[in-house]
Amino acid sequence: MRLERILVPTDFSEISLAAFQDAVQLIKHTQIELYHMHVVDSHDQVNRAKIKLDLMAEKVLKEHKTQVKNIVRVGDFMTSIGDVVCEINSDLVVMATHGMAGLQWITGSNAMRILGSSRAPILISQGAKKNSVKHIVVPLDFHSESRQKLDIAIKIASAYNASIHLLVQREEDSLLVDKMNKMIKQVLSYLSNHKVEYTLNYEDNTINSDRLLDFAHKVKADLITIMNYHEGVYTEMFGRSREQEIITNKYKIPVLCVNAKQTSNIITAY
Repeated sequence: MRLERILVPTDFSEISLAAFQDAVQLIKHTQIELYHMHVVDSHDQVNRAKIKLDLMAEKVLKEHKTQVKNIVRVGDFMTSIGDVVCEINSDLVVMATHGMAGLQWITGSNAMRILGSSRAPILISQGAKKNSVKHIVVPLDFHSESRQKLDIAIKIASAYNASIHLLVQREEDSLLVDKMNKMIKQVLSYLSNHKVEYTLNYEDNTINSDRLLDFAHKVKADLITIMNYHEGVYTEMFGRSREQEIITNKYKIPVLCVNAKQTSNIITAY
């Protein structure tokens, strides 16, 4: 399965426009389709929004020779994203956050709300990255749904010829060691079959958010993938209280949030 369509919602704020520019950079030299979406409160605002989107699309076409398809919807911002994802069969949503300081366009809780209503994963950036994805960090665990996170990471790696850096917690219990080794063997075989370069890295301590972020910074990651196992709640191995810290991390590394429940029927071979 290929990465074919990216959706970028905007409210025309500086940070959301930065996310749009990030997406433009991501699709350069690829066949990926880019959709730019704005949501208005009433029908009399539609034409004005279309004009603004058209002007931006014309500029991108002139500067980057890249086509942008525009979408304007009337309704609620949160639910409209999920609706459009289904309509265009989007593989990825790119959004932005201001970070921990100041007013935020997307807080961690809002990001999880959008994720819960979207069948596509959401890539959340802080407007700091202007380059293509070359290094992707994937923390591994024993959840069977974690395969979906690996699938989407492989999909992006294939699109951008990127490397995947696996991070695994080292186990001491003999039963867990055996289980972990079997899982790792399957994962490495899976990556090799998809011709994706990878590194395998072990962490002696629990992989909490701080250790994950420090590792991602060390390998100069352009993207971190995390899972959401329960609707509306970010859990994985870090805990709900660390949700904001991961999304608005101090290193400004973009974070890809994958909703296990919503993506199980569409992600097959990333």
